[in-house]
Amino acid sequence: FRIQGVANLSEYIDNGMILNLQPYLEEDKEWGGGFTEGSLAYYQVPGQEGTYAVPMESGLIGVYYNEDLFKAAGVDKFPETWTEFTDAITKLKDSGVIPIAMGAQSTYMAGHLHDQIFYKWLGTEAAKLLGNREKKWTDSDVVETLQKEKDLIDLGAFDASAAGITDDIAMTQFQQGEAAMVITGPWNIGVFTDKEKTPVTDSIKVAKFPYFEEKEEFKNEDMQTLSPYMVNGKLQGKELDLTIELLKMLTNKDAAKRYAEEAAFLIPRTDIDLDESKCSPLFVENVKLGGTSTGIGVDIFDFDPLTSMQDRTRNSIVSMFTGATAEAAAQEIQGEIDNNAK
Repeated sequence: FRIQGVANLSEYIDNGMILNLQPYLEEDKEWGGGFTEGSLAYYQVPGQEGTYAVPMESGLIGVYYNEDLFKAAGVDKFPETWTEFTDAITKLKDSGVIPIAMGAQSTYMAGHLHDQIFYKWLGTEAAKLLGNREKKWTDSDVVETLQKEKDLIDLGAFDASAAGITDDIAMTQFQQGEAAMVITGPWNIGVFTDKEKTPVTDSIKVAKFPYFEEKEEFKNEDMQTLSPYMVNGKLQGKELDLTIELLKMLTNKDAAKRYAEEAAFLIPRTDIDLDESKCSPLFVENVKLGGTSTGIGVDIFDFDPLTSMQDRTRNSIVSMFTGATAEAAAQEIQGEIDNNAK
C-alpha cells in the first residue's frame, strides 16, 4: 500500500502498521544498494529508526526550456546558478518572450516554484523541520525563500497576467514557443515530444533548477515526484516472505529497465542498464539528472501533519503575485499552524 507524504507516518509506525524495510535493504545489497540515496532518505522519518518504504516511481521536477529562445536572447547554455538564472531571465524578457510560463490561478505552479527555491536554499531536511515545528515559516531563512520568488515576480519573470491564468494556458505558451521555460515533471514529456501538441518539440531540453552560489551544499537537493511501496507491519511468516519477494521483483534493476524502456516510468535506481534508443532524449536526460539527487522532497506540505497546509501554503504564495510581501505570506502560513495549535 502507499501513503503519500511522510508527515503522519510516525503514528502508523508506532502502531506497527508499517514495516521497517531497512533490514531487508541491507541484507540484499544488490537490490537495496541500487536505489538512489535521496529517494530512500525521504522515507526515513524524523524520530524513527529505519526506512519505511521503497520508491516505486520518481522523476525530477525540473526546468524544461526552449534552447532556441535562449540562444536568440544571447544565452548560450542553461544557467546553473541563481545569478546566471536571473541574468538569463532579464535577457529573455528583453528579447520579447515570457521567461517562465506560470499559471498561478492553478496554485500548484507557484507552489512548485517555491518548493524548488526552498530546497536549493535550505535543503530538503529543513522541510521536515517545518513539519515537526522545529522551524517556523516566519523564521528569517524561510521568509528568504519566499522573497526569492517575490524577486522573480518583481523582475518580470512571468506573464503580467500570471495571477489570473491557468496551468493549461501557461503550458500552451511554452508549447507554442511564447515562453522560454516551464517548471514541470516527467508526466509532460509525452506532450513535449509530440510535434502536433508541441510545435517547438525539437528545441526543448530539461535541466535542474539553478542552485545558489552561497548554498552550494544544497546543489543536488531536488524536487521530485516520488511514490512508495509500503509493507503491512503485521505480516508474518510465509505472507511476509512472499510480500518481500514481490516487492523486490517489482523494484529491482530488471524491472526498472523494463518500466523505463516500455512505459517511460522511472524507478529511482542507479544501476539501470538503459537502452537509450528505446527512450526519448528528454526522458533519458531526466533519468540522468534525477539520479544525482542527494536529497529529495516533493511538496513542502507533504512533511506537515496539517492537511490544510496544501491550500494555505499555495494560496499565500500566490498572494505575492497580486502584491503581498514575502513577510505577509509567511505570517499567513504560520498563522494557519498557530491557530490549529490553540
